Amino acid sequence: MIEIYGKHNCPFCDKAKFLCKRNNLEYVYKQLDEDFDRDAFFALFPTA
Repeated sequence: MIEIYGKHNCPFCDKAKFLCKRNNLEYVYKQLDEDFDRDAFFALFPTA
């Protein structure tokens, strides 16, 4: 399962979702301020 962490109006996030759809790949899209906040993101990815 692919996880895409993104934010509103992000062209790179849109492209990642499009590629998953086009290639029939299962994915979950998680949006900043709806599904997670900045602190939660950096807790998951401390070197990001």
